[in-house]
Amino acid sequence: MTTTALVETKPAATLVKVGNRDRSLVGWKYAAVEAHLFDTHIQKGTWCDVGCLAHTCFSRDTAANRKAVRQRLRAVARQMITRHRFLVVEYAPNGSGTHGEAHRFKIYEGADEDERQAAVLQLDRMRQRREITETNYEAAKKILRVVTSVELGAVHA
Repeated sequence: MTTTALVETKPAATLVKVGNRDRSLVGWKYAAVEAHLFDTHIQKGTWCDVGCLAHTCFSRDTAANRKAVRQRLRAVARQMITRHRFLVVEYAPNGSGTHGEAHRFKIYEGADEDERQAAVLQLDRMRQRREITETNYEAAKKILRVVTSVELGAVHA
């Protein structure tokens, strides 16, 4: 007698275009976040703000959805390091009424000085708050060094 097991698979995280904006079909998934950042923001060379990702993953840019995105950014940043990428998160300055909340973010390319400075601040912040292991900290330093040295090599060549 043979038995068959039913295996439930999770749907792939896919994005669809609705008008000129991306929408996630499955809500918040790491693959959907990564696809949105690569397909939309890296191609344009722009930062993604919290409201944009809330709109993409949750279909609405509300205060609750922005809060949900901010709560998940640390996990996304850690996961990207394991995939040899670095998520640069820029925080609003203290005293601006937002209490240092995440404001915008992008995948590190080393394109300009603001991005490099934000990346260094982000890595220091992660280490001070113990959000990153020593192994991931060293991997992140290598990512930042490799991208910067490749960029510098292209400039001097």
